Amino acid sequence: MMKDHQPSQRQQRGGADGVQAVTAAVLHRNGKVLIARRPATDNLARKWEFPGGKIEEGEAPEACLARELREELGIDVRIGAFLGENVHHYRHGTVRLLAYLAFWEKGDLEPRAHDEIAWVTVSELDLYDFAPADVPFVERLMSGQWIVSDAQGAGMARADQEVVLEEPALLRRV
Repeated sequence: MMKDHQPSQRQQRGGADGVQAVTAAVLHRNGKVLIARRPATDNLARKWEFPGGKIEEGEAPEACLARELREELGIDVRIGAFLGENVHHYRHGTVRLLAYLAFWEKGDLEPRAHDEIAWVTVSELDLYDFAPADVPFVERLMSGQWIVSDAQGAGMARADQEVVLEEPALLRRV
């Protein structure tokens, strides 16, 4: 179930209901988004995803996402707008995936927890086999619900909501 509102503090962490809260970055640069493929040894072997990770006890989702991208990709990012959440039930457990816009600040991109990464255009996303929890975000990107265009591909935002971006960008509504 895809939601657009900011989750409550309890929902952000997961908890007693057995739901694991996880973050995902829609990292946009030069007109492309970063995706990462999970290793063959993973529960979701060879599935593509928007990079991120599990929220630790007492950790804010934005802090989790910055930490995970530093640990897994070797980059420092600035976390932007909350884009939405999706709850998905896997055989191995239930996840609440919280997606945020992210901006690469510094560092050399190096996949440490994934076996492959790729910068792809939004129109290429459907060529990749995504983890089921990520699919609603792929669909939203491809449908044009989140659109930003500028010469440098500086950022993106939900097209159905007013979002103030710190990067220069033109937000188009559809």
